[in-house]
Amino acid sequence: MRLPSPMQLSPAQLGCWSWSFWRYRNSKFCCACSPEDMEQSREIIPTLISSWRIIVRQILSFGWMLLLFCSLGWLWKGEQVATAQLEAASWHTKLDTWVWQTAQGGQTEFLVFLQDQADLSGAERLSSKDEKGWYVYRQLTAVAQRTQAPLLERLRRQGIAHRPYWVANMIWVRGDLNDALMLARRSDVAHLFANPAVRLDLPVQAESTVPQTENGIEWNLQKVNADKVWAMGYEGQGAVIGGQDTGYDWQHPALKNAYRGWDGSQANHDYNWHDAIHEPITLHSFPNRESTSPLPQGEGIGVRVNSPLPMGEGMGVSPYSPLPVGEGMGVRALNCPYNSPEPCDDSDHGTHTMGTMVGLDGNNQIGMAPKAKWIGCRNMEHGWGSPATYAECFQWFIAPTKIDGSDPNPAMAPDVINNSWSCPPKEGCTDPNVLKSVVEAVRAAGILTVQSAGNNGSECSTVSDPAAIYDASLTVGATDASDTIANFSSRGPVTVDGSNRLKPDIVAPGVSVRSSLPTSLYGSKSGTSMAAPHVAGLAALILSARPYLKGQVDVLENLILSTALPQTTSQSCGGVPGSQIPNPTYGWGRIDAWQALQSVLTYPLYTTYFPFVGYSR
Repeated sequence: MRLPSPMQLSPAQLGCWSWSFWRYRNSKFCCACSPEDMEQSREIIPTLISSWRIIVRQILSFGWMLLLFCSLGWLWKGEQVATAQLEAASWHTKLDTWVWQTAQGGQTEFLVFLQDQADLSGAERLSSKDEKGWYVYRQLTAVAQRTQAPLLERLRRQGIAHRPYWVANMIWVRGDLNDALMLARRSDVAHLFANPAVRLDLPVQAESTVPQTENGIEWNLQKVNADKVWAMGYEGQGAVIGGQDTGYDWQHPALKNAYRGWDGSQANHDYNWHDAIHEPITLHSFPNRESTSPLPQGEGIGVRVNSPLPMGEGMGVSPYSPLPVGEGMGVRALNCPYNSPEPCDDSDHGTHTMGTMVGLDGNNQIGMAPKAKWIGCRNMEHGWGSPATYAECFQWFIAPTKIDGSDPNPAMAPDVINNSWSCPPKEGCTDPNVLKSVVEAVRAAGILTVQSAGNNGSECSTVSDPAAIYDASLTVGATDASDTIANFSSRGPVTVDGSNRLKPDIVAPGVSVRSSLPTSLYGSKSGTSMAAPHVAGLAALILSARPYLKGQVDVLENLILSTALPQTTSQSCGGVPGSQIPNPTYGWGRIDAWQALQSVLTYPLYTTYFPFVGYSR
């Protein structure tokens, strides 16, 4: 007899056997069942039992699967909680201490570095400076355009002040602590660096110890044999020097003819000038001050700046108003509007450094490379700058633009950049790496970065400020007329970043250096700020003799180092004796332009061969 499936049982048949389902016994409670129902149900019960066993197994299997699924869900949830707890414990490490402390007092500025940064290693395989410049520019801008859009949209939507950069994949932001915390929690953000106001640092002005000639070749140029190189016919022609500083008085008679934006009859500032000062530099009383909120107008970091200071002790003026003529370090200076459409110097520092690089006024010879051309960028307001303004100038030098910021063109980049400034931790640059990738990008673009070592004094490891500490910078200390290290000149090795890197790399005259000052004046200054321009000028002299070395930063740098006049000292620092060459006081020695030119003329194939193997970056 064909047995029906369990689903074909009538309700009566199922009911009759409900109490004896598992034992094959008739239920005495099933009084309403007919004999036929009883008999048929008894026959199909084994099949029914077998089918229900299958159903039960499936239910049990489903239960185990459900239990497993729930267990996995609980594990996943636990992992998410653990990850969230880990993120909660680590995201705050993205914020500099300076950002934490200043943001609690209201609005503050910081640089938001994104996780994705451009890979510039391919530039090493390129030969020409133009090729390197365009490659670096395209790599940097491509990464910035691809990754910054979501964050920029968030900042715009919330009304948070910001300014994007591409020289490093970063965004300048002004916001409060809540804004900083919101950004730090984002997975695409790597770090929030401080953007403090940083004061230009100069030592107390030294008395002149050498004759100050009104006309003729200055002692410092003769000391490094620049005049002998001029006699050979190499005066910097064909080379372009960039400078970022307090600005430049481009109409100074010693600078005007060398300005690339002047053709002898009219000026064109496109691609030749950029002003990174867009608004007043905000000062904070950090560190070691009672408050971390923005200071009242006229107060600075550790000093009041609403009255002139003694010569050599800072700018001595309010950073919120134009500099009156005659104020600031005891000399004349120019008024500079924000976003100035032409070169100007609201201090005198920049005009002085540029004079040492290219200055020539008749027989008044103050510059290392008088036939080189110069372009400039203002990174300080009355002697106060910030990491953002420094980075902006570096970005502009990689790809100079028109005055309105349009049409960037790496082909207009300088060959060398002088940087007579620093970003000390004591004034808020608490992370030594804040400008590291920026300087490395400049080097990858085929541009030599010359940096003053700093004026932190004669103790060991006082080379401690960006960008002097970086391997990608050529760092310069200061000597006097007798080739003795200046007492203010910073020494190595670099310990602030844990590298123990030997710095400075080299030294040059930096005591009582006479050069140009705004409004057609001249005067003497001391500092590593005065030493570094000699090295930038030397690079221009080398390039005037061998133009094919443009973009070959390693070769150019090694030429300068290998031909320096060795200098030793009794001072040992970081386990390195002062009798060793190089040493942490003089580096490889004092520059010698004559020896550098003799070397490059003797070995014309420097692009493929370089005999100096004692130094390697």
